Amino acid sequence: MTEPLQNLLNFSKMLHDFRLVERMYYANGTERRENDTEHSFNLALLAWYIADSQKLDLNKDLLLRYALIHDIPEVHAGDTYIYTKDAEYLASKNDREASAREKLYSDFSEFPDFQAFLEQYLKQEDAESRFVYTLDKLLPIIDIFLDKGRSWQEHKVSLQMLIDAKTPKMKVSADIEKYYNEFLIILKENKEEIFPHDK
Repeated sequence: MTEPLQNLLNFSKMLHDFRLVERMYYANGTERRENDTEHSFNLALLAWYIADSQKLDLNKDLLLRYALIHDIPEVHAGDTYIYTKDAEYLASKNDREASAREKLYSDFSEFPDFQAFLEQYLKQEDAESRFVYTLDKLLPIIDIFLDKGRSWQEHKVSLQMLIDAKTPKMKVSADIEKYYNEFLIILKENKEEIFPHDK
């Protein structure tokens, strides 16, 4: 087997492993958890959709690249649930993801774009990375809202917990923050239905 083919198989296996990383909320209309591949694909298309439909002055190529790779380190680090009660696990998130990135960079050194764009995304120095970062924080709200709040109810997430966790992050991109602010109005108006456990 040639080296390029072996590398292709190795990268493909990593992508299959990435698909096995489950997130903490349901894939709408199913009894299974959404996986990281679905999340990244949806994030990429939503970023493209918003940028185009709102005629935003953003580089769509960058948006797609950032969205597709932003969570790849979770293939080794796992998804860290924002509302976990395991404080030690939450505190280890940055270290786990840094180690995961180093392993990925070593395993796929023939793919320098991967390292370059992931590091660029993490720096949050351009409007595109900030846009994708903020949309990434909004997307679970969209998905769980469309699923009638099922995951929030199962994990006893209150509206105030959501506000405390999400509001500071939404300030990173004004283009996404406006959607979040509108969502808050809807969530507050429908709190009894969406957060029936939140007394």
